Amino acid sequence: MITHPRLRNAAIRFAEQGFPLVAFIARDDLPEELDRDLCGVDDLEPERYPSLLLTASAGPRFWRLAVTRYPEPESDPVDRHARQTTEEITQRQLGLKSCRRLYPGDIPLPLQRLGNWVGWHHPSPLGITIHPRYGLWTAFRSLYGLSEALPTTVFPETSNPCADCQEKYCVTGCPAGAVRDGQPFALKVCGA
Repeated sequence: MITHPRLRNAAIRFAEQGFPLVAFIARDDLPEELDRDLCGVDDLEPERYPSLLLTASAGPRFWRLAVTRYPEPESDPVDRHARQTTEEITQRQLGLKSCRRLYPGDIPLPLQRLGNWVGWHHPSPLGITIHPRYGLWTAFRSLYGLSEALPTTVFPETSNPCADCQEKYCVTGCPAGAVRDGQPFALKVCGA
């Protein structure tokens, strides 16, 4: 939960733009291996960028705003909306002069691991993560290094909705049998 007023106001602005999931992360709090995997590939010095900002979209609002703002398909509306919104909010709402984009970008990053570490997601039988409120309808949209030391957002613990699901429709509804409860998604079975 974000309690700091300036960070909470930024999170509200992100939600208005289709990013209901926002986490500020002090890099000192991250496990060393995760910090290295996220920031080491881009030489993101912890002295200059002691915090990270992670955002994710959920639901249709993000998409509607992205295609309204950038209606030409060749303009890459998803990544452009994510970049533009993140940079506007970090500069205007947070007052940060310096931020460095890690994602969206060309370097593959372990965003699912970071989302799990923050407490947003749980594993699902489909091989992708699931959010307790938004289900599978989430996507990581931005990861930025921030020039100010900010406190890590602490989210309340949640249970895995898949563990609580009795019906297991994703398992029983898969015609190929690639979705198996308690086992990894069988990609080869799916593609056969």
